[in-house]
Amino acid sequence: MPKHKTEKAKANIPKDRFVRPRTYNVYARFATAGPFKDLLKVIRDIVPNANIHFTEAGISMQALDSAHVSLVSVRIDSSTLMEYSCLQPQTIGISMQALHSHLTYIHNTDNFVLETASADANVLGIRHGIAGEYNSARMMLLDIDEEQLGIPCSDPDVVVLFPSNRFKKKITAYKNNADVVQIEIRNGKMKLTAGSKHEMGVKTVFTNGNIGDDDEPTIIETRPFKDQYSLGYLAKFATAALLGDQVELRFVQDNPIQLNFPIDGLCSTSRSAAMLTFHLAPKLANDD
Repeated sequence: MPKHKTEKAKANIPKDRFVRPRTYNVYARFATAGPFKDLLKVIRDIVPNANIHFTEAGISMQALDSAHVSLVSVRIDSSTLMEYSCLQPQTIGISMQALHSHLTYIHNTDNFVLETASADANVLGIRHGIAGEYNSARMMLLDIDEEQLGIPCSDPDVVVLFPSNRFKKKITAYKNNADVVQIEIRNGKMKLTAGSKHEMGVKTVFTNGNIGDDDEPTIIETRPFKDQYSLGYLAKFATAALLGDQVELRFVQDNPIQLNFPIDGLCSTSRSAAMLTFHLAPKLANDD
């Protein structure tokens, strides 16, 4: 396993002031640590190691889980950050668990900085300041092969806007007693049927609510849809409910389901400016 070196330092500086290094390539200052820590908490067990990309537009990540069944994507636009600068595009390999561990000593309401110095492309700097002092850490980076990833772009047959906590509660309850969920959407109704790959049993039917309804999903249907998915993966994805109050489900027949979780704590103007997205392939009849 790769080892990560940590160095900590303290110095007296004016409150809430960060002094940039003389040479740097990436400087990303987050207003609060909580939303980013929650994001890492969700994805660290699905994608333990991944490449993070810094560009002028912001921060992004795209990686497959170890079984190559699901695809995880993250987008954080530069507009969502207190301060952001990227002199040249840069890709860094990160252990999600290690990065989360480095951030645990930062209070959720504190702001913090991720930075890479131009002279040292193998180190990620982490800094935060409170009450007249700042703390810093240095995290060694990983060399991770970049995979060529792609999801077919198609107009969705159905889009469902679902209260995220209700979605999590239902999927978790199914997961305790079943392996597979069949999702069928027709005539403004969404039917979930849980069971095994050989026998389906428990059913729940949701009717179309109004946009903005806190209890019922909003179903935007172009064509009827029906397919099956692994409850094990959906239960992992549903933990992202802690990022915000809504999840958008996008369905295309015989294609991966897409789950979009806005990261509300980072979105001040547009909910699409900071997003965690999962893609999960349908469960085939001969899947284990």
